[in-house]
This record gives sequence, C-alpha cells and structure tokens, in this order.
Amino acid sequence: MDALRTLLASYLFQDLTPAELESLAARARHRDLNAGEYAFRNRDPAAELFIAQSGQLAETLIAADGSELVVEIFTAGDVFGEPALFVPERTRMADVRAMESSRVLMIDRELLVQF
Repeated sequence: MDALRTLLASYLFQDLTPAELESLAARARHRDLNAGEYAFRNRDPAAELFIAQSGQLAETLIAADGSELVVEIFTAGDVFGEPALFVPERTRMADVRAMESSRVLMIDRELLVQF
C-alpha cells in the first residue's frame, strides 16, 4: 500500500483530499518489522507518528507484577504513537511490537506539525 492511500485510510487524514496529502505522503517513511520487533519502547523519544500499513501490532504495558497487558491491537489504517508527540516530555508511554510481519508508515513530528 502506498503512503498516500495509507494516509487517506486513516482517521487522522480521511477528510483531506489526495492533493492536500501528496506532499506529506512524499516525505513519509516506511519501516518493515518482523514478528516480535518493536516499533518503539516505553520511554523512547517520541519523534514520529505511526500508521499501520499491513500486519498486526500490539500496544502493551508492563503491570506492577511484571505481566504484560495488551492495551490495543493495530491493523492496517490504524494510527498510533500520536499522544506522546504532543506532551511536554515527548516520550513513549507504552511498547508497540509487531505480532506478525508488519509494515508501518512513519511521519516525523516536525513534518506533521508543519503540515
């Protein structure tokens, strides 16, 4: 799936036209993740917005007893990582890991803010 179609399929950009999104799509990056690979970890710097293009990813938190809690599952078109982009600390608040081979679209925070 190309970047423009991914943006148009997401809740964040669905009300915009292809012409409005072309410049953003052209500057977005793709990243392929193998099963078990992290898109980001808790406390990582928040520098990008993510949109799942394919596969399945899990957002998880570690409970006080050390167990892993699945907070949300992301599939194609789902946006994630956005809350941490707009808090003063700009750090991730959870882990996001690929549950299977997945592809994500990444948009740098500064590019998003300019957009």
